[in-house]
Amino acid sequence: MSKMARATIPTLILTLALCAGAAAQTPSERPDERRRLATGAAPIVAETVAPGETFVTIPYEFRRAGALKADLVGISSPYKGVQAPAGTVGFRVGAFGSASRLGGDVWCFYPPTRNARPLCLMLGAERATVLPLTDPFEMDNGTALLGEPKYVNLPEIEEKPVQIPADLRMVYHFVGWKRGYAHVERWDNGRKVFNYRLPQGPDGGARLWTFVGEYWLSPVSKDPTRARVTAPPAVLARAGAAAP
Repeated sequence: MSKMARATIPTLILTLALCAGAAAQTPSERPDERRRLATGAAPIVAETVAPGETFVTIPYEFRRAGALKADLVGISSPYKGVQAPAGTVGFRVGAFGSASRLGGDVWCFYPPTRNARPLCLMLGAERATVLPLTDPFEMDNGTALLGEPKYVNLPEIEEKPVQIPADLRMVYHFVGWKRGYAHVERWDNGRKVFNYRLPQGPDGGARLWTFVGEYWLSPVSKDPTRARVTAPPAVLARAGAAAP
């Protein structure tokens, strides 16, 4: 093994360790270019929770959504023929790509023949790439680019409010306190999509960033296995305005 290779290995290991640690702790969710609080809705926040309980539910909608203006037609097998008829609803997931592979905007549609399984496409200049292995609720640069490229024609999208056939709620479960961290699960569209390990501060509290603001979790003095939940000021104000 060359000296350069031996020198590279520790750096690679350190980089992977740092990335894994960051992913396990507090990824930033502020602000969210894809989602916003659902129109006329407010987060549902618990005052205190035991391990395994939900402490906040955030109903949301996608900032950009719409319906196909014309049939979506495939170019590559097995996606030849009409893949989604005109009127099929969908939403923009985000922009994805990598240094080694061109990226672009990703939209996901819900053709009636796919039993609520989304058809996700990365839009290019002249055609769109089918992303067969993606889940729009867990998509990142890695998952968006998996699989052999297959193509369909560019979708013609009329952007407007539509009803997406999915459970558009961000749900956070308190798992428990352990070794200086608050452990939290995030669920989206009815499935767990992320685990958080939130460091406790000097006062024992831990903070969680969401796209509607920062939530604080703190141990309950009479039962330190539980967590007291403090919502962002904007959420508290919205809840107060909605109260009779």
